[in-house]
Amino acid sequence: MSIIGIHLPTVEEPILFEQRGLPVSQEALFLLKFLVQARVSPDHAAADLGCGSGLLTVGLARLFPSIRVYGVELQPELVSVAEDNARRNGLMSRIAIIQGDIRQPESRPPDNACDLVVMNPPFRRTASGKLSPDVLRRHANHEMAGTLEDFIRVASICLSHHGRMAMVMVPERLPDTLQMMTERHVPAAVIQWIHHTPQLPANAVLILGCKGGRGGLTVLPPFFCAGTVA
Repeated sequence: MSIIGIHLPTVEEPILFEQRGLPVSQEALFLLKFLVQARVSPDHAAADLGCGSGLLTVGLARLFPSIRVYGVELQPELVSVAEDNARRNGLMSRIAIIQGDIRQPESRPPDNACDLVVMNPPFRRTASGKLSPDVLRRHANHEMAGTLEDFIRVASICLSHHGRMAMVMVPERLPDTLQMMTERHVPAAVIQWIHHTPQLPANAVLILGCKGGRGGLTVLPPFFCAGTVA
């Protein structure tokens, strides 16, 4: 068992996180920092669609200590890890891990119940790139059990009016992502590019949308990192 401490912005004590099934997601850490920079502050409930081993789910509960957090994950192995991570950090009273397919109503939070939905969805279409022989990595990277459009549609269903949706995506899918968000009435309001170094093109983009928003886009200063995304 490998347990590490992960520090979050504005939170003094680190998250205790077990690396089992999948490695720590750098994208999830970027997304949590993005929420702080974009001054997102949910009041009631948040959902993490495709929560994996629960890093975003636990991180949300630590960042926002007054809210309830739902994590939805299809893979039973990762559901177990997410529950263990929530329990390890003393957060089971505010976290509910749901095992199931986000496309099924019984496997997600109630409609209009969340004022924040976050997601680190699969970046790749099934016909794009080589499929991993590992089933967990395959589902994490490719649209095996839900397309990008499915994730955005379900996020919109879960959100209350003026609720926020935050996600990370690869640059080549940004045009499609922005169009889908607008079609589902969650237009983008804030974006932030992620670069390995100032000399290299962006390798990911963080996006924040607002359900029922009127448009208008803020671009935050870029984030430079040494790790990899995707």
